[in-house]
Amino acid sequence: MTLESSAAGDLALKIRPEEPRDHAAVREINLRAFETNLEADLVDAVRPTAQPLVSLVAELACISHQLPATAVDAPHPAGFSRFGVLDVLSSTTPRPSGRKPRWARHLVALATKPSEKCRLDGAVVGHIFFTPVTVRDGETTSRAIGLGPMAVLPGLQRRAIGSRLVEAGLEACRELGEHAVVVLGYADYYPRFGFRPAAELGLHYRGPDFDPFFFVTELENGALEGLRGMVEYLPEFESV
Repeated sequence: MTLESSAAGDLALKIRPEEPRDHAAVREINLRAFETNLEADLVDAVRPTAQPLVSLVAELACISHQLPATAVDAPHPAGFSRFGVLDVLSSTTPRPSGRKPRWARHLVALATKPSEKCRLDGAVVGHIFFTPVTVRDGETTSRAIGLGPMAVLPGLQRRAIGSRLVEAGLEACRELGEHAVVVLGYADYYPRFGFRPAAELGLHYRGPDFDPFFFVTELENGALEGLRGMVEYLPEFESV
């Protein structure tokens, strides 16, 4: 979907649809990003049957750059070759000095020794999930789509990877013909993407305790007009 890089070359970030080969990496990302396995289990349970479904991953694409050998060769836990290296690099690699190139807004510089193929090329480091929801107002029902869960490997958080996933995910939902997206999340994060408090528009999730954390955005002008009621996620979400 998107790929950004610089002439100097380091690592670019690519947002693309999830593929079957990504399932194990996506599960690992969710296990490491959340305190329990509930989100990882949820994705695995909903993925085969949810329609419509938008599931995107953030993948690193290597260009070239030199990194101190101590960082490249640092040991990582058995079974986590790709993820372990990411954690080591993200904690030991300094940010580029001087003015940041365009790609640096999205990801800190990570790379390999010049004579070695980049170990991070193709590493999946983030995931975002959108599934259908029902808006119930008495006997009337409408459909929207819900964002979540979204996860980025802990060692690469606060690098704008999540922002890129949200932006690409909203665009993917728009391309599918979806009109409105709801999310249960932080009030200091989602409004930057156009989300508004859902309760102000008459949309609620479960009860008033959730109102401060429940948001909605429209993907086309006027999509929220007349959309009112209780939002119901797929039954699998009840355990999260």
